Amino acid sequence: MKNLILSLVAVCALSFTAVSQTKTFASSYSNLIDTVTNTATNYVTIASTAPTRVVSVQAVLHKISGTIAGSCFLQGSNDGTNYVPITTGYTGCDGTNTKSATLDTVTATNVTTNTFTWKLSVKQYKYYRIGWTGSGTMVGTLSGVYFYNAL
Repeated sequence: MKNLILSLVAVCALSFTAVSQTKTFASSYSNLIDTVTNTATNYVTIASTAPTRVVSVQAVLHKISGTIAGSCFLQGSNDGTNYVPITTGYTGCDGTNTKSATLDTVTATNVTTNTFTWKLSVKQYKYYRIGWTGSGTMVGTLSGVYFYNAL
């Protein structure tokens, strides 16, 4: 009898748990990463079709060769074609954990891996993309993950 009651309590507790999930961004070629060479600008994009609350977007820039530099930024779109910078409703965090309410563009530094996170207070757009514009002589990869709670 005790086991039955404990089992029922466990099932009830699990049924009220929020569902958190992650999705991975993809390049225009459906790859999970995209390569940025020298001063090129490349993107990874994700479509958010389900009703969700976006919790955070994370960009990972990984050094392959050269001196990593340039700017990483987050953009949103409702049609998947015309993107705008996301400048409100989030908190940005660069690799040094410097937080700012208006940190829509962060600077890549010459380390093996740069990680940047944007915490969004609300889902603002159907599409999100992370861009990286390189600088100088370099080769690196760009990838991204978006973490959200399903409604």
